[in-house]
Amino acid sequence: MSDGNKIRHNLALAYANNKLQIALQRGERPQGLDLNDPAQAACVLASWYSDCLEQLINLEDSKIYSPSSMD
Repeated sequence: MSDGNKIRHNLALAYANNKLQIALQRGERPQGLDLNDPAQAACVLASWYSDCLEQLINLEDSKIYSPSSMD
């Protein structure tokens, strides 16, 4: 993986992780998340991360640096 791609990858994971942390602090959970079933929870979280990354891909560059993009 090139340095540029590694940086993009790390930023994308940080973005998704921050969105998840904010959602959990607000008491929100990804739909269908059952923490008593680890395999199901992993699938739901993987799907949630995928949705976050898709949002990031479609976000305009000027909005990436805006704190409101985390809402």
